This record gives sequence, structure tokens and C-alpha cells, in this order.
Amino acid sequence: MPRPTNSDTHVAVLAFPFGTHAAPLLTIINRLAAASTTTLFSFFSTAQSNNSIFSTTSQQTKPNIKAYNVPDGVPDGYVFVGKPQEDIELFMEVAPENLRKGMEVAVAETGRKVSCLVTDAFFWFAKEMAEENGVPWLPFWTAGPCALSSHVYTDLIRENLGVGGIVGREDETLNFIPGMSNMRIRDLPEGILFGNLESVFSRMLHRMGQVLLNFDWGVKIRLGFTTSDTAFFTHCFSSFPKNFIFVESGES
Repeated sequence: MPRPTNSDTHVAVLAFPFGTHAAPLLTIINRLAAASTTTLFSFFSTAQSNNSIFSTTSQQTKPNIKAYNVPDGVPDGYVFVGKPQEDIELFMEVAPENLRKGMEVAVAETGRKVSCLVTDAFFWFAKEMAEENGVPWLPFWTAGPCALSSHVYTDLIRENLGVGGIVGREDETLNFIPGMSNMRIRDLPEGILFGNLESVFSRMLHRMGQVLLNFDWGVKIRLGFTTSDTAFFTHCFSSFPKNFIFVESGES
């Protein structure tokens, strides 16, 4: 398959529209767009998320980035019942279909096939989408390396420690997990050994970890100077918080 040139590359960016996930992804994409001005970047998120981050971004969005709104998954006339993470559950149920349709619209409008897929790591199903299009997938992780290791090795942690039987063992270390020899059981994120393991969020992170464990590309914001946290990826590109990523001419 011929490798696309810079003049016809088209990167589809799929953002998770909740919390602070979409904003740092847009920051990274904005800087990539500045570095590759002939590459098109189609940025997909919900209307509410796009309106928020594109209006409040600290830097002017580059002209080769275009935002595309995808449905939030809330049916017409739906009345929220107050269930935890209800909005996330509704969105994720239809996200694969809606994001695929959004990408089709972007391809039709631009006349360029997607040549790379950059997504929030939460979108574990994007691996299959990338394979369908025959393009690379770069999952983007915005939290720290220890949290990433926790989710990637959830099955191993549960196999070694069990689920729900950690009373009195909270200070045991996780020395069987790469990069976490100094971490204790009590330091694990909720949803791995304790908390609601069947919540939509816990199940989403569990599935994400399973997919990433067998995948060798990733981009993440690094919160510390460690090397062992990348042991489970063959290729892992780490970036600092946005003020450390690049210094462009004219910036202080």
C-alpha cells in the first residue's frame, strides 16, 4: 500500500467528550497541525465538547484542523434517571457507529482517505476501525503511567490478588507489575480490585487495558521521569504537559 505524502495525509482524531480528555488532545493536535501544515486533521467529538474546547483553547486553532460534531447518544425525549455515568454509557453504546459515520463525512468532504487514526485510549474499539481502514492507530492516554499500567495489567492483578479480598493486604506492593514495584494495593485506581467493577467506566477501562496490552503503539502525557512504564509498548511516545512540549517562535 503506497505511503501517503504530506499533501494528501488526513488524520482522524477521536476525542472522549467527558471530563478533561478532549482539551489536551486538541493541544497536541494543534501543535502537530502547526508542524505539518499540509496534513488535514479532522477532530471528532460531541457538539458540547467541541464548542467548549475550541472556544477556550489557549492557542488559535490551526486552519488545517476541522471540528466535526458526533451525536452524544442521548435519545430524543430521554429523561436522565440519575444513574452514575449515565451520559457516558449512552455515548459509548453508539460511539463506534457514530464515529465511523463521522469519518465517512470527513472523507467525503475533504476527498482524502484517512491515513492515520489518533484517539483517546478509552476508545479501545478504534483498533478495529484502524484495521478496517488499513491505517495506523495511535491511542492517546492523558493520565499518569502508573494508572496506565494498572489498567493494562488488570487481569494479571486480579489473578494474583483476587477481587474483593484485600482487607488487611492494602500495603502489599505490586512488584509483579512493570514500573509499579513501589506502589501498594491501596494505590490502585478504583474499579480494578475494589469499587464497582461492573460500572460502565470500569468495564470500559478493563477492555481498553486488554486491547492495549496486545498493542505496540501509544501516545501519552507523562507525569514523571520513568522508563519502566513503557515496558509493555514497543513504541510509546511520551509528552510532557503542553508548556513543555514545544517552544514556538513568539511564545514566552
